[in-house]
Parts: sequence; C-alpha cells; structure tokens
Amino acid sequence: MDNWFQFSPMQPGCPWHDLHTQFPPNVDWCEEKVCSLILTPNNAWTNLAYLLIGWMMLRRTRHQSNEVLKFFGKAAILVGSFSFLYHISLNAFTQIFDFLGMYLFCFILIQSNLSRSGNWPDGRAGRIRFWQSVIGLTLVTIGLMLVHFPIQSIIGV
Repeated sequence: MDNWFQFSPMQPGCPWHDLHTQFPPNVDWCEEKVCSLILTPNNAWTNLAYLLIGWMMLRRTRHQSNEVLKFFGKAAILVGSFSFLYHISLNAFTQIFDFLGMYLFCFILIQSNLSRSGNWPDGRAGRIRFWQSVIGLTLVTIGLMLVHFPIQSIIGV
C-alpha cells in the first residue's frame, strides 16, 4: 500500500482506536488526532454551523412550494451531521457517510440547474433520479475506496 494512504498510528486504548486501525479512511487530511471521544475536535465542531444554517433554511422555506429549495436545509443538516460523525471517529464507514452528505448537497445544485433548463424530471421521477444519483455515486465511492483510489477527487470533478 502506498504511504499516501497511511495514517500515523493512534494510541492503543484511545476511543475509536480499533475501528480506526482496522478500517481507516483512505487519506489523512484532517487535523492531528487527539486521544478523546472526538478525534478531531476542531473539524467536528465546525460542522455545527451546517446544523444551524440548515435549521435556519428549513424555517425560511417551510411555506415554499419548491421542494428542491426546501430540501437544501435538510441536506445542510445531513452534511453537518455526517461530517461531525466522521470527524468524531475517523474510519472508513463514517467517511462513506461524510461523502454521502457531500453528494446530497452537490446533487441538489446539479438538480436545480438541470431543472431550470428543463433537463431534469419534475415530481416523483425527479426525486427518484436524485436518490439514484446520490446512492449510485456513494456505491462507486465505496468501490473506489476498496482499490485505494483517492476518493477526494470525486468531489472536485
């Protein structure tokens, strides 16, 4: 395995040590890990902003008829929750959810733009295509993680 994919070892006895050691995420681009319940506290706590903004978005859009617009707040809350969970534990399983949250948000932007140009179905068909896209890319991500591909490049694309 290439050194680029290696993490510095965590101390045995720390919370999450076994899960992190047996199923490490594919790349260590986070702050230095601490031996506590929250392995990367600065990265974890910054996700509270997503929860706050998501809640504010939900309140502001509750009377809107546009379902995509209303979903932005829910997506922000999921992004913040999944990323918070990932930065607490730093393992491959929670990294998948972290990416799932990012895909939710990215596909809302894609769906919004394609809807405005008439290239995305409305209603139930649009929701099905949205979830197929998000879940499909999440499954591709899992496959790429298994072959040690730097999955962070997916978001860039």
